[in-house]
Amino acid sequence: MPYLNSIQIIGHVGKAPEIATFGSFSVIRFTVAVGRGKYNGKDLGTDWFNVNVSEKATWVLEALGKGDLVYVDGSMKIELKDGKTYVGLRAGKIMKLNKSVKAAEPELFTDDGDDSVPF
Repeated sequence: MPYLNSIQIIGHVGKAPEIATFGSFSVIRFTVAVGRGKYNGKDLGTDWFNVNVSEKATWVLEALGKGDLVYVDGSMKIELKDGKTYVGLRAGKIMKLNKSVKAAEPELFTDDGDDSVPF
């Protein structure tokens, strides 16, 4: 039976990217806030995603900072810890959408499909 676990988000970086090491595995982690919009002038809130990307995407550490607008494509994982729900996203593609003073091509990371990282 085929399965599909795919999610695409566009939002603003919350916590700046950092390297996290788990045993022999390292990943780059950061958070992204995605607004739900407004209805009748009322803010509908924000969804927060914990993004993990391969340590090979080193440009993410230097290029992304708090407040940057990003596009992330990947697979989703939902976890319950201490009565709270956490939404994780294992990124396959990341694109920085901010424009510099001079218009530049967005920076893009595409995972090569190596699933050696367990999440």
